[in-house]
Amino acid sequence: MTEEVNEDEDVEASWQSEIALRIQELDSGKAKTIPWTEVRSRLTAKLSHGG
Repeated sequence: MTEEVNEDEDVEASWQSEIALRIQELDSGKAKTIPWTEVRSRLTAKLSHGG
């Protein structure tokens, strides 16, 4: 059980690091967001064309 708890803590720490990195990329302008309406349109187009 202790090993499982340690693994959970490691996973949680990894996700926290990933979240911090993604926030930093958004704040710096390195990463760009896409409006939901555009994402939905792209997905709909792909699905309707077997994409």
